[in-house]
Amino acid sequence: MKKNKIIIGIIIILIVLIGIIAYFKLNYYKTENAMFELTQNINNYNNLHVHTIETSNKSGTLEIDRYWKDNEFNEKNSTNNENDYVYINSDEKVYINVSENDKKIYIQEIDVANIRNITYKSENFTGIFYVDVDNINQDYKYCGIENINNKECYKIFVKNKFIENEATLWIEKETGFVLKQECLFYGELITYENIYEINTVTDNDIKKPDIQFYKDNGEYEIINEQVK
Repeated sequence: MKKNKIIIGIIIILIVLIGIIAYFKLNYYKTENAMFELTQNINNYNNLHVHTIETSNKSGTLEIDRYWKDNEFNEKNSTNNENDYVYINSDEKVYINVSENDKKIYIQEIDVANIRNITYKSENFTGIFYVDVDNINQDYKYCGIENINNKECYKIFVKNKFIENEATLWIEKETGFVLKQECLFYGELITYENIYEINTVTDNDIKKPDIQFYKDNGEYEIINEQVK
């Protein structure tokens, strides 16, 4: 009888411990740290295409395509001609911006910000959300789980304590991809809807601009040319 009581006591203790671990684990996934860690998962993909539809209550709709393939990055948007784009190569340390609007080609040696664009892809989609360790600048709130395009997402809310800037993010549970973000900044509401494709980017999607072509064309001005 005494032995049975000991066994039952041990079982009860184990159940309580499992419950405590499950409770803290479940609640950890609701924290600012855990959510931010989840959004960083996108940085592990070396071949990625993200199509973003950006809708503003003031400036209308913009569509952006971002392509990553290994050390190269290309960005195009719907407001420009199809030849308008930004190209970054972290190995060659080159940044090229082809602007059809003013017929200018901007070339410069790559800087820290552009290197981060390749290494930290998440920064293109998390907006103002970051980990405020001391809870000085940002309010954070976990808002539960909602479906976006039939995918379960964590919903969170962040707000800057000093300026009128707040955002709601929907983070896919399975991948950590930010599928949707609503950002309110001094009366302008911008909604970002992101569609992700993995391992679909080809060399043609991230093709480096032919600078010699633009030189020979004669219509374009080459600015800050540091890379031949």
